[in-house]
Parts: sequence; C-alpha cells; structure tokens
Amino acid sequence: EDGVQETSAYSEFRTFGVGPGFFSTSFNTQESSSNEAQTGTHRLMSSWNYENVDKLLTLRIGDGFTSSQSWTNSVRFGGVSLAHNYSTQPTFNTSSQDILTDSVTLPSTVDLYVRGIRTSSQKIQPGQFTLNTAPIFTGSEGAQVVITDVNGKQRVVDLNLYGTNQLLSDGLTTWGMSLGWVREDYTYRSFAYDPQLVGVGDWRHGLNDSTTIGMHTEQSGSLHNQGIGWDYLLSPSLGTLHANAATSRYQANSGNQWGSGWQWNNQIFNFSLSHSQATRGFRDISSIADNDIATREDSAFASVSFDMTGTFGASWVSQTFPEYAERYLGLSWSKSFDNQINISSSITQALGDDHNTTVYVTFSIPLFRHQDYLSIQDNHDKDGNSVQANLTRSLESNKPGWGWNLSAQQGKNRSIHASLQRRNTWSDLALGYNRDEQQNNYYGSMTGAVGLFMGHFYATRELGSAFALVDTAKVPNVPVYLEHRPVGHTDSNGMLFLNNLNPYQANHIDIDPLSLDEDYRAPYTNEILIPQTGRGAVANFNIYRTHAVLLTVTMRD
Repeated sequence: EDGVQETSAYSEFRTFGVGPGFFSTSFNTQESSSNEAQTGTHRLMSSWNYENVDKLLTLRIGDGFTSSQSWTNSVRFGGVSLAHNYSTQPTFNTSSQDILTDSVTLPSTVDLYVRGIRTSSQKIQPGQFTLNTAPIFTGSEGAQVVITDVNGKQRVVDLNLYGTNQLLSDGLTTWGMSLGWVREDYTYRSFAYDPQLVGVGDWRHGLNDSTTIGMHTEQSGSLHNQGIGWDYLLSPSLGTLHANAATSRYQANSGNQWGSGWQWNNQIFNFSLSHSQATRGFRDISSIADNDIATREDSAFASVSFDMTGTFGASWVSQTFPEYAERYLGLSWSKSFDNQINISSSITQALGDDHNTTVYVTFSIPLFRHQDYLSIQDNHDKDGNSVQANLTRSLESNKPGWGWNLSAQQGKNRSIHASLQRRNTWSDLALGYNRDEQQNNYYGSMTGAVGLFMGHFYATRELGSAFALVDTAKVPNVPVYLEHRPVGHTDSNGMLFLNNLNPYQANHIDIDPLSLDEDYRAPYTNEILIPQTGRGAVANFNIYRTHAVLLTVTMRD
C-alpha cells in the first residue's frame, strides 16, 4: 500500500548499582497511518534479577521463562524463579571428566596434552596427586598425561575424555523452580496472564561421570505433569544414550509421553538419533498457552568433516500432530577455505510431496578489507528459482565506523535492497531502501542508550548483556583496546563505553599512553573486568601529568 508511514520503537529501562541485582523493563511502540495496523505502546518484559556468584544462585521476580530440560517445553510467564546452575561461571565445565590419580617418588612436572597441544602444566611434590582433566570440547577425544621427574625421566598415561552438555560430572547438581502465571498475547497486550497459578520444578544430578538423572514437574489447579529423564555415557567411543518418560492430567485429559535418543561425535564424525511420542491426552504447560503438542517426533542426523573436502551432512525429520504430519529429508555440504572463502549448499525434500524440493547454494568471498564480503545465493523451491547477490561491509563491535549492504534478487520475489549504517560512540544510525515487486519502502533507524553513570549523564550505544566504562582520570583521546583490538578513544571527560562484553568472563582492556605528551604517566595500562549479566564494570586507569623542573647548576672557578 503506497503512502503508508510507520514508526516503531523498542525501549528498555534498566537500573543497576542501586541495591543488589538490577531491574529491567522493555516496551514496544508502533504507530501507523494505516487503519489496519496495530498501534500503541505495549509492555514486553519486566523483571528484577539477582545473581549470587559464590552460591551459584539466580533469582528473578517478574517476567521470564519457565525452567525446562531438553525433553520439556518452556513458556513465557510472570512470577518468581529461583535456580541453582553454573550460568554465573561459564568457564566451569560441568561435563563428565576423567580424573587421574597417580603417585610419584620424585618432584615432577605433569603436562596434559589434548590433540598434541599442551593444555595445562603443574608442579607436584613426591606422593599421590589428582589431575582433573575437564574436556574443553564436545565428543570423544584422546589425551595424554606426561609425567616428567627432576631427572628427566618421562612416563605417559593415555586417557579418554568425553564432553557433552547432556551429562553432569559426579556429584554436581542443578535445579530450578518457577511459580507464576502463563503469559498471554505477548506483544499485543501488556498485562495478560492466564488466571491459574502454575508451579514448575527441575532437578538434575550427576550420579557419577557416566550417569545423570533429571526430574521435571508442572503443577496447577488443572494441570498435573511429572516426568523423569536419564542420560548415560556408554563409552567415549560409543556415545551417550538418553531416555525420558512423563505422565499428565489436564482437565479431563490424561496421557503419557516417552522419548529416547543416542548421540556420538568427535572431531570428524557426528551422529544422533531421537524418538519421542505421546498419547493424544498428554498435556504440559504449553497447553495452557494453546500450543500444539506433537504426538510423535523422529529425527536422524549424520555428518562427516574432512580438512580437504569440507563437511557432508544428512538429516531426516518427521513430526506428527493430531491434524497433520511433516517429513523432510535433507543433504548438505559446506567448506571453508584458508582465505575466508565459504561455500555451503543444501537440498531438502518434503516426503510425500514430489513438488516440494528446496535447493540452496551460497558462496561468500572477502574483498578489499576483512569486513567486506561478496556473497551469491541461489535458491530453488516449488515456487521457482531466485538468485541473490549481496555486497556487505559489516560493522565491528565497539568500534566506530561505516557499514553498508547492497543486494538484488532476480527470479521469484524480485527485490532490491540498500542500506547505510554509521556506528559512533553514542548510537547506531541506519538509512535504507527496499523495493519489493512494485512497492518502494524507505526507512531510517537509530539505536542507543542514555543514562546516569557514576554521577555523569552519558549517551552511548545499546548496552547489551554486559558493558564497561573506561575511565582515564579525565585525560582525553587515549586509545583503548578490547582483547587487543582497537575500539576507540576516550572522550573529552576521559570516558569510553564498551558494549557487548562477555558476562562472567575475563575481558581484557588495555590503553596506549604512548600517543600522549611526554609529561603524562600511566602506572599500569591493562585491566581485566568480569561484569555481571545486565550490569557494567569500571576500568580505572590512573593517568596523571608530571611537572618537570630543569635546573642548571654552574660552579664558579
């Protein structure tokens, strides 16, 4: 429809540093000159969040998602959630790990080698020692422990390691509890909740390094759902098995559900099989949100990767619902070259419908600069064939600059797209044009944040999941580096915002005072920040200016 003008805005209000945790609420606003479009402002998510890093506890009051496991569903809800997990320690490996216990008679050095690369080294004294060899990868892998005594004599111990997020190490426990009301008409109504109070609970425990059990329950006045899950490591060379079973009663409906699966992978091969089925009367918390539950789901996946020829994959997916069924067979291939050229392709066939075949091929190549890419994509399905070409310059995170995108599609759904982006220290700006068939669309956008930080009012880009404020003691124009990459200079107040940092992980921040005048001094030039989720941290660099005095003393003859 020509002549329609639309304006939309996503906004978030966040407070932190005032008491424990942080509070966040978000809104979506839409205005349109069309009478058919939905307009107005609607609240999205509002919650207060608190995390205790030492006790591994996370508390949320307000909107969120119910706790879940890999074989259960999760829905939006409003209420209280308390969880004990390792999200506040993302570098901690919860997967099954081999523990080596040995003894030495002389002072020795113990080195752990994975894929021929030394990953850890420690000095030990005579006697018994224990080495926790937590895998930093997924799948089976060989490892060697090399024990070297002070006389240079070496002894090698071979280990088998297996890492997977399905398993918990011996003795580890995670749990979560949610109590509240299921959210309804999200994005359309601000305060719509189902009236019945629902409680959801999850619990997982590592019985040993090979066996993990889990339990799940959903309880309300009309819904009673409870289930149990089991994960077992056959061996690093045979992979893991999974099984689960649940029963439910919802209003006048009662039923049960069960599932099983197998998964194994290493650096070359990846295989998985899964099966799940439920009786027609089975219900869970997603039924309160009016979601359909599949009565049967089956899938199989296999892939193999080689350095020379790339990755080949095959998949089969089947889903059966009370009113319809879907089945797909897919083949894929992808290859990444040393010069950052990428090629990927896939073909998907809807079984039972010979005319529903989708073929996809894409080719991407870097151009003059490392963030400039040219990609060509060909797509063919039952509606016809289309070829799309894209020329893109991507923006770098935390670094001001220009970006753009030009694309054209020929064949079915002919279209032209052009956009220009500008990233600066206080916002991201964009202008764009779309032509689809006979319609012309023009748009402009701006994203950013304003707030009161450390007693000063600042405008900056969207804060992201975690951020940092670099303070160089009011010294302006100091170059700043994040993970040894340049990200900008401090402003006239000696400040610089850094967005999209990794929460609960070490973020390395450096400054380069060599560009300053010779009379400036910086006692230290690097900081390591570990911000919490939704919050920020400050990197203080005590740069100061010296006042030198040159005295010339002469002696009278």
